[in-house]
Amino acid sequence: MIMALLFCLSSSFAVCNIHFSKQKVLPPVSMKDQCELGICWLVSTLNQAESILQKKLGHDMPLSITYSFYKYIEWYMDKVLDGKVSKHSNDVGDPIFEEGTDYYLGRIVLREFGVMPEQLYPSYDEMKQRDFLQKIIGRIQPIIDEFRALSNQDEVRELYRQQVKEQLAFFTVKFPKTFMYKNEIYTPQEFYQKYIDEDKKVLVVENLPFDDSAVFIPVHIKKLGEDLEVKKRDRSSEYLLGQVRKEINQGRPIWISIHLPLQKTYMLNGKRKYYINHKDGLFSAPNKEYERLKASDSLHAMMVVGYTLDDFGKINYLKIMNTYGQKYGDQGYYWMDMNYFYKFSGILGIWTP
Repeated sequence: MIMALLFCLSSSFAVCNIHFSKQKVLPPVSMKDQCELGICWLVSTLNQAESILQKKLGHDMPLSITYSFYKYIEWYMDKVLDGKVSKHSNDVGDPIFEEGTDYYLGRIVLREFGVMPEQLYPSYDEMKQRDFLQKIIGRIQPIIDEFRALSNQDEVRELYRQQVKEQLAFFTVKFPKTFMYKNEIYTPQEFYQKYIDEDKKVLVVENLPFDDSAVFIPVHIKKLGEDLEVKKRDRSSEYLLGQVRKEINQGRPIWISIHLPLQKTYMLNGKRKYYINHKDGLFSAPNKEYERLKASDSLHAMMVVGYTLDDFGKINYLKIMNTYGQKYGDQGYYWMDMNYFYKFSGILGIWTP
């Protein structure tokens, strides 16, 4: 039985000597690890889908990272070989997949390929998953690098496409084409449309006006989701915080991207502190420090699953579900104070009901 939305008024708890007495949080979904592959955008989108699914089904159904990532790689390789994807200005080392991308791509990948319950393939094992995903990259990267260096790409495109397919087939990833749920048979796409997205054609993206990264949508992404109406709205930080409260109150988590600070530490009472404390799970710093903090171009995607209130009923911390598994923070969860949210939040991805 799924617990209803929690609103604890009396019980209190503390993280790093910060005491929380009032919190509103959504029921938990499966904690996932992006395995240092830069796919936080995909992991967070899957977590958001799991939360929507949990609410509709009345029970948990973890979704497979490996299925979604494998299908994405398969699709992305076709786009690379067709010449529709080239280097992006924000790529580091020219990875073969989109690293640090945004909400558009995550939602479109799920719409295009559907979702696969984790129990069907593979059974979740963090180390095996890490090994599997990294081996895919290791085998395909040299092929793509070689292809991109050629001047006669049109003549050998199909040859290289076949090489990529052979390397993908090497892993003998045979996902079931259909699966059964409540005595009905579904393809991954059919299940996604019925229970998660209901074939919605509207994607709402809220972002801060100064966040240029939220404006850019690569052409190959637009073409894949060309029937998807994207409503991008530039909003103030105060408006975005209001949206967070509204969505959480209605039982819906929010996909969020944040900019990472250029500085990693600050001094407080003679001690060095981290702006992002991975040990205890905090995105925080003294107020005065935020005047000199600068945001980097690096973006990181996570999911907002709750908030805490101060004595005046205002939000003072957001509860965040990160994408590093349970080994960091509070079993994978973090807290973000309002100073960090106001200065570094970039995009809010809202799953329209």
